[in-house]
Amino acid sequence: ERSHDAKIAREQFATLIEEERTVLLLSVVRGLTHDQISRHLSMPLGTVKSHIYRGLATLRDRLTRSDARNERGTVV
Repeated sequence: ERSHDAKIAREQFATLIEEERTVLLLSVVRGLTHDQISRHLSMPLGTVKSHIYRGLATLRDRLTRSDARNERGTVV
């Protein structure tokens, strides 16, 4: 079940826009702060924060909907 959940998470992550994926990878995988990401990408700090916020919100929404479909017995 965990590998199935991880597969769904990877698939949903891949659908994010490039900027959201990039800042989330730098934050989560590399452990960079928002300020470090801003400097690394030469991107305004507010833009970095917006991409992170929107990316996480999109993933949360999609994964919640996916989970709700699974609970109803619908194939994802």
